[in-house]
Amino acid sequence: MKPTEILRAEHVVILRSLDVLAHLAQADALDTQGAALLVEFLQTYADTYHHLKEEQQLFPAMHANGAPRHFGPVAVMLDDHDAGRTLVGEMVAALEAGDDSAFRVPAMNFVELLRDHIAKENEILFPMADGMIPEDQVTEVLAGYEVFEAECGSRPEELCSKVLAMAERLALPETTQAAGGCMGGTCGAHSDAARQA
Repeated sequence: MKPTEILRAEHVVILRSLDVLAHLAQADALDTQGAALLVEFLQTYADTYHHLKEEQQLFPAMHANGAPRHFGPVAVMLDDHDAGRTLVGEMVAALEAGDDSAFRVPAMNFVELLRDHIAKENEILFPMADGMIPEDQVTEVLAGYEVFEAECGSRPEELCSKVLAMAERLALPETTQAAGGCMGGTCGAHSDAARQA
Protein backbone atom coordinates (compact mmCIF):
# COMPACT_ATOMS: atom_id res chain seq x y z
CA MET A 1 0.00 0.00 0.00
CA LYS A 2 1.36 3.39 -1.02
CA PRO A 3 0.55 6.58 0.89
CA THR A 4 -0.77 8.11 -2.32
CA GLU A 5 -3.39 5.38 -2.73
CA ILE A 6 -5.11 6.54 0.46
CA LEU A 7 -4.98 10.15 -0.68
CA ARG A 8 -6.38 9.21 -4.10
CA ALA A 9 -9.32 7.48 -2.39
CA GLU A 10 -9.96 10.63 -0.37
CA HIS A 11 -9.83 12.66 -3.58
CA VAL A 12 -12.81 10.74 -4.92
CA VAL A 13 -14.91 11.84 -1.94
CA ILE A 14 -13.70 15.43 -2.17
CA LEU A 15 -14.47 15.57 -5.88
CA ARG A 16 -18.01 14.37 -5.17
CA SER A 17 -18.38 17.13 -2.59
CA LEU A 18 -17.39 19.62 -5.28
CA ASP A 19 -20.26 18.36 -7.43
CA VAL A 20 -22.61 19.16 -4.54
CA LEU A 21 -21.01 22.55 -3.88
CA ALA A 22 -21.30 23.54 -7.54
CA HIS A 23 -24.95 22.50 -7.56
CA LEU A 24 -25.72 24.59 -4.47
CA ALA A 25 -23.82 27.62 -5.76
CA GLN A 26 -25.65 27.56 -9.10
CA ALA A 27 -29.17 27.04 -7.71
CA ASP A 28 -31.65 29.92 -7.89
CA ALA A 29 -31.99 29.92 -4.10
CA LEU A 30 -29.06 28.95 -1.90
CA ASP A 31 -29.67 26.05 0.47
CA THR A 32 -27.88 27.69 3.39
CA GLN A 33 -28.10 24.58 5.59
CA GLY A 34 -26.57 22.47 2.85
CA ALA A 35 -23.95 25.13 2.16
CA ALA A 36 -22.99 25.21 5.84
CA LEU A 37 -22.58 21.43 5.83
CA LEU A 38 -20.37 21.63 2.73
CA VAL A 39 -18.21 24.33 4.30
CA GLU A 40 -17.78 22.24 7.45
CA PHE A 41 -16.86 19.25 5.28
CA LEU A 42 -14.28 21.31 3.38
CA GLN A 43 -12.74 22.58 6.60
CA THR A 44 -12.81 19.28 8.48
CA TYR A 45 -12.37 16.58 5.85
CA ALA A 46 -10.82 18.19 2.78
CA ASP A 47 -8.46 20.51 4.64
CA THR A 48 -7.75 19.21 8.14
CA TYR A 49 -8.11 15.47 7.45
CA HIS A 50 -6.74 15.37 3.90
CA HIS A 51 -4.53 18.40 3.19
CA LEU A 52 -2.81 18.35 6.57
CA LYS A 53 -2.08 14.66 6.07
CA GLU A 54 -0.26 15.64 2.89
CA GLU A 55 1.48 18.60 4.49
CA GLN A 56 2.57 16.81 7.66
CA GLN A 57 3.39 13.36 6.27
CA LEU A 58 3.68 13.00 2.49
CA PHE A 59 5.35 16.28 1.58
CA PRO A 60 8.08 16.04 4.27
CA ALA A 61 8.91 12.54 3.03
CA MET A 62 9.21 13.95 -0.48
CA HIS A 63 11.43 16.81 0.75
CA ALA A 64 13.66 14.27 2.52
CA ASN A 65 14.18 12.52 -0.80
CA GLY A 66 15.03 15.51 -2.95
CA ALA A 67 11.78 17.32 -3.78
CA PRO A 68 12.42 21.09 -3.53
CA ARG A 69 10.50 23.08 -0.93
CA HIS A 70 10.14 26.49 -2.54
CA PHE A 71 9.43 25.64 -6.18
CA GLY A 72 8.14 22.71 -8.20
CA PRO A 73 5.09 20.50 -7.67
CA VAL A 74 5.04 20.46 -3.85
CA ALA A 75 5.31 24.25 -3.65
CA VAL A 76 2.46 24.60 -6.14
CA MET A 77 0.27 22.24 -4.10
CA LEU A 78 0.95 24.23 -0.92
CA ASP A 79 0.01 27.45 -2.69
CA ASP A 80 -3.24 25.80 -3.82
CA HIS A 81 -3.98 24.70 -0.24
CA ASP A 82 -3.54 28.29 0.96
CA ALA A 83 -5.70 29.67 -1.85
CA GLY A 84 -8.40 27.14 -1.01
CA ARG A 85 -8.36 28.15 2.65
CA THR A 86 -8.84 31.77 1.64
CA LEU A 87 -11.84 30.89 -0.53
CA VAL A 88 -13.40 28.76 2.21
CA GLY A 89 -12.95 31.71 4.57
CA GLU A 90 -14.85 33.88 2.11
CA MET A 91 -17.65 31.30 1.98
CA VAL A 92 -17.83 31.23 5.78
CA ALA A 93 -18.00 35.03 5.94
CA ALA A 94 -20.78 35.11 3.35
CA LEU A 95 -22.86 32.55 5.25
CA GLU A 96 -22.34 34.38 8.54
CA ALA A 97 -23.45 37.63 6.87
CA GLY A 98 -26.47 35.94 5.29
CA ASP A 99 -25.26 37.07 1.87
CA ASP A 100 -26.17 34.32 -0.58
CA SER A 101 -24.75 36.12 -3.59
CA ALA A 102 -21.39 36.63 -1.88
CA PHE A 103 -21.21 32.86 -1.29
CA ARG A 104 -21.54 31.88 -4.93
CA VAL A 105 -18.35 33.40 -6.37
CA PRO A 106 -15.84 31.92 -3.88
CA ALA A 107 -17.75 28.62 -3.99
CA MET A 108 -17.40 28.29 -7.76
CA ASN A 109 -13.79 29.52 -7.65
CA PHE A 110 -13.08 26.85 -5.04
CA VAL A 111 -14.67 24.14 -7.17
CA GLU A 112 -12.48 25.13 -10.12
CA LEU A 113 -9.34 25.43 -7.99
CA LEU A 114 -9.72 22.09 -6.24
CA ARG A 115 -10.70 20.10 -9.32
CA ASP A 116 -7.55 21.37 -11.02
CA HIS A 117 -5.50 20.80 -7.85
CA ILE A 118 -6.63 17.19 -7.53
CA ALA A 119 -5.86 16.52 -11.20
CA LYS A 120 -2.34 17.88 -10.71
CA GLU A 121 -1.80 15.72 -7.64
CA ASN A 122 -3.19 12.57 -9.22
CA GLU A 123 -1.33 12.99 -12.51
CA ILE A 124 1.94 14.65 -11.48
CA LEU A 125 2.66 14.82 -7.76
CA PHE A 126 1.55 11.37 -6.66
CA PRO A 127 3.48 9.48 -9.36
CA MET A 128 6.49 11.58 -8.37
CA ALA A 129 6.01 10.63 -4.71
CA ASP A 130 5.57 6.95 -5.57
CA GLY A 131 8.89 6.96 -7.40
CA MET A 132 10.97 8.77 -4.82
CA ILE A 133 9.91 7.61 -1.33
CA PRO A 134 11.73 4.39 -0.34
CA GLU A 135 9.82 1.49 1.20
CA ASP A 136 11.05 2.02 4.76
CA GLN A 137 9.80 5.61 4.66
CA VAL A 138 6.51 4.52 3.09
CA THR A 139 5.87 2.53 6.28
CA GLU A 140 6.64 5.61 8.37
CA VAL A 141 4.26 7.79 6.36
CA LEU A 142 1.45 5.24 6.66
CA ALA A 143 2.03 5.01 10.41
CA GLY A 144 1.88 8.80 10.56
CA TYR A 145 -1.44 8.72 8.73
CA GLU A 146 -2.85 6.30 11.30
CA VAL A 147 -1.84 8.52 14.21
CA PHE A 148 -3.24 11.59 12.49
CA GLU A 149 -6.55 9.88 11.64
CA ALA A 150 -6.93 8.70 15.25
CA GLU A 151 -6.41 12.25 16.46
CA CYS A 152 -9.08 13.52 14.04
CA GLY A 153 -11.67 11.14 15.48
CA SER A 154 -14.90 10.21 13.73
CA ARG A 155 -16.09 13.67 12.66
CA PRO A 156 -14.43 13.66 9.19
CA GLU A 157 -16.08 10.33 8.36
CA GLU A 158 -19.47 11.50 9.66
CA LEU A 159 -19.30 14.56 7.41
CA CYS A 160 -18.18 12.40 4.49
CA SER A 161 -21.28 10.24 4.88
CA LYS A 162 -23.58 13.27 5.07
CA VAL A 163 -22.13 14.91 1.97
CA LEU A 164 -22.34 11.70 -0.05
CA ALA A 165 -25.93 11.23 1.11
CA MET A 166 -26.67 14.79 -0.05
CA ALA A 167 -25.21 14.02 -3.48
CA GLU A 168 -27.41 10.92 -3.69
CA ARG A 169 -30.51 12.84 -2.61
CA LEU A 170 -29.89 15.49 -5.24
CA ALA A 171 -29.39 12.75 -7.87
CA LEU A 172 -26.40 14.62 -9.26
CA PRO A 173 -24.61 13.17 -12.26
CA GLU A 174 -21.23 11.80 -11.27
CA THR A 175 -18.47 13.91 -12.77
CA THR A 176 -15.78 11.90 -10.96
CA GLN A 177 -14.70 8.29 -11.14
CA ALA A 178 -16.24 6.31 -8.31
CA ALA A 179 -13.19 4.24 -7.49
CA GLY A 180 -12.12 3.57 -3.93
CA GLY A 181 -12.70 5.63 -0.83
CA CYS A 182 -16.19 6.28 0.42
CA MET A 183 -17.66 6.03 -3.06
CA GLY A 184 -17.82 2.27 -2.70
CA GLY A 185 -21.00 2.59 -0.65
CA THR A 186 -19.91 3.20 2.93
CA CYS A 187 -17.71 5.92 4.24
CA GLY A 188 -16.42 4.55 7.48
CA ALA A 189 -12.81 3.47 7.85
CA HIS A 190 -12.09 3.74 4.14
CA SER A 191 -8.39 4.25 4.72
CA ASP A 192 -8.14 1.13 6.86
CA ALA A 193 -9.96 -0.88 4.20
CA ALA A 194 -7.63 0.45 1.54
CA ARG A 195 -4.59 -0.52 3.59
CA GLN A 196 -5.85 -4.07 3.97
CA ALA A 197 -6.62 -4.48 0.23
